[in-house]
Amino acid sequence: MAQMRRISQLVTQARQCRGNMQKLFGLKDAVLGLTANEIPHELLDPQHWQSDIKVLAVDETQHYTMMIWVLREGAQLPLHNHPGMNVYFKPLAGHLHVEAYEWVEPEPEFDEAHTTAADWLKNRTETDYEENRPAKLVYDRVLTPEEHDTTLLEVGPNLANLHQITADSDAAFFDLIFPPYKDNQRGQDCTYFQVGPKQYCGKRNQYFLSPIRNPQDLVFNTAK
Repeated sequence: MAQMRRISQLVTQARQCRGNMQKLFGLKDAVLGLTANEIPHELLDPQHWQSDIKVLAVDETQHYTMMIWVLREGAQLPLHNHPGMNVYFKPLAGHLHVEAYEWVEPEPEFDEAHTTAADWLKNRTETDYEENRPAKLVYDRVLTPEEHDTTLLEVGPNLANLHQITADSDAAFFDLIFPPYKDNQRGQDCTYFQVGPKQYCGKRNQYFLSPIRNPQDLVFNTAK
């Protein structure tokens, strides 16, 4: 998995020098260059696993998490966020329907030079659990590995940060998350949301989102 090793090196270098990881030269190209050919075929076959959703843990450090998700047809990762994080999402097999939203009023980004982690977390928690918060639908596409350079979904603190992923066929995708959920300095976690029936101010593609409890029917197993 030479391409994955290259990706991990680039992210680690960026974190160590406190650089802007999304602008790091070569990282996006490295993720785009990842293909299913680097992974044993049976690992990407949902029928190989017992559950509808399987998570293959590739690597995890204090700087990033790399995973491969394997979904049976019809399986879904409900609408959720990645608070203060960046994500590169790369399809490896099958057809994946992705819907992504952004808040109409952007969230403040974490600035460790001017904001304490406690203050940032308090503000984020309050906004995450706000009822009927307006958001705009910014992405609604079916992604496949055959689309080459258009198959990478980029997620940032205020870029397509809320998204839902549905497997229109047996499918798999690679996930690079940085910093990881286990970044204790921020204490961040995932929040799930539901889309309200009414549009925001009657505007096209703008809706009210409300937080919900973790879906009880969402079950996935992790393997290393």
